[in-house]
Amino acid sequence: MFVLISIEFFICFLNIIFSYTYFVSTGRWFVSMNYCVHTIMYGYFALRAARIRLPSTCQQLITLLQLIQMIIGCIVNIAAAYYKQQEITTNE
Repeated sequence: MFVLISIEFFICFLNIIFSYTYFVSTGRWFVSMNYCVHTIMYGYFALRAARIRLPSTCQQLITLLQLIQMIIGCIVNIAAAYYKQQEITTNE
Protein backbone atom coordinates (compact mmCIF):
# COMPACT_ATOMS: atom_id res chain seq x y z
CA MET A 1 0.00 0.00 0.00
CA PHE A 2 2.80 2.43 0.92
CA VAL A 3 4.54 1.76 -2.39
CA LEU A 4 1.38 2.60 -4.35
CA ILE A 5 0.89 5.83 -2.44
CA SER A 6 4.55 6.76 -2.96
CA ILE A 7 4.29 6.10 -6.70
CA GLU A 8 1.12 8.22 -6.93
CA PHE A 9 2.77 11.16 -5.14
CA PHE A 10 5.86 10.81 -7.34
CA ILE A 11 3.72 10.91 -10.50
CA CYS A 12 1.82 13.97 -9.21
CA PHE A 13 5.15 15.64 -8.39
CA LEU A 14 6.43 15.01 -11.93
CA ASN A 15 3.22 16.43 -13.37
CA ILE A 16 3.60 19.58 -11.26
CA ILE A 17 7.22 20.02 -12.34
CA PHE A 18 6.30 19.48 -16.02
CA SER A 19 3.40 21.91 -15.95
CA TYR A 20 5.46 24.66 -14.30
CA THR A 21 8.52 24.03 -16.45
CA TYR A 22 6.69 24.30 -19.75
CA PHE A 23 4.10 26.88 -18.60
CA VAL A 24 1.12 24.69 -19.46
CA SER A 25 -1.49 26.72 -17.60
CA THR A 26 -4.38 24.28 -18.06
CA GLY A 27 -2.10 21.51 -16.86
CA ARG A 28 -1.47 23.41 -13.64
CA TRP A 29 -5.20 23.59 -12.95
CA PHE A 30 -5.63 19.88 -13.56
CA VAL A 31 -2.55 18.82 -11.62
CA SER A 32 -3.46 20.98 -8.63
CA MET A 33 -7.03 19.66 -8.48
CA ASN A 34 -5.89 16.09 -9.12
CA TYR A 35 -3.29 16.28 -6.36
CA CYS A 36 -5.83 17.55 -3.84
CA VAL A 37 -8.45 14.93 -4.69
CA HIS A 38 -5.90 12.10 -4.68
CA THR A 39 -4.54 13.23 -1.32
CA ILE A 40 -8.01 12.89 0.16
CA MET A 41 -8.66 9.61 -1.67
CA TYR A 42 -5.43 7.93 -0.60
CA GLY A 43 -5.88 9.20 2.94
CA TYR A 44 -9.26 7.45 2.92
CA PHE A 45 -7.65 4.27 1.54
CA ALA A 46 -4.97 4.39 4.25
CA LEU A 47 -7.57 4.71 6.99
CA ARG A 48 -9.58 1.82 5.51
CA ALA A 49 -6.42 -0.31 5.27
CA ALA A 50 -5.87 0.39 8.97
CA ARG A 51 -9.38 -1.03 9.49
CA ILE A 52 -10.80 2.30 10.62
CA ARG A 53 -14.48 2.52 9.77
CA LEU A 54 -15.62 5.71 8.15
CA PRO A 55 -19.11 6.82 7.21
CA SER A 56 -20.27 5.87 3.73
CA THR A 57 -20.67 9.55 2.96
CA CYS A 58 -16.86 9.73 2.71
CA GLN A 59 -16.95 7.48 -0.36
CA GLN A 60 -19.68 9.59 -1.88
CA LEU A 61 -17.79 12.79 -1.12
CA ILE A 62 -14.63 11.49 -2.81
CA THR A 63 -16.62 10.44 -5.88
CA LEU A 64 -18.31 13.85 -5.96
CA LEU A 65 -14.93 15.59 -5.71
CA GLN A 66 -13.64 13.52 -8.64
CA LEU A 67 -16.67 14.46 -10.73
CA ILE A 68 -16.31 18.14 -9.84
CA GLN A 69 -12.61 17.94 -10.72
CA MET A 70 -13.41 16.57 -14.17
CA ILE A 71 -16.14 19.15 -14.81
CA ILE A 72 -13.88 22.04 -13.78
CA GLY A 73 -11.08 20.55 -15.89
CA CYS A 74 -13.36 20.50 -18.93
CA ILE A 75 -14.48 24.08 -18.29
CA VAL A 76 -10.88 25.28 -17.96
CA ASN A 77 -9.84 23.55 -21.19
CA ILE A 78 -12.86 24.84 -23.12
CA ALA A 79 -12.22 28.37 -21.83
CA ALA A 80 -8.53 28.12 -22.76
CA ALA A 81 -9.43 26.94 -26.27
CA TYR A 82 -11.96 29.77 -26.62
CA TYR A 83 -9.49 32.44 -25.48
CA LYS A 84 -6.79 30.98 -27.73
CA GLN A 85 -9.19 31.09 -30.69
CA GLN A 86 -10.13 34.69 -29.84
CA GLU A 87 -6.45 35.61 -29.76
CA ILE A 88 -5.89 34.03 -33.17
CA THR A 89 -8.88 35.77 -34.79
CA THR A 90 -8.04 39.21 -33.37
CA ASN A 91 -4.42 39.01 -34.54
CA GLU A 92 -5.34 38.30 -38.15
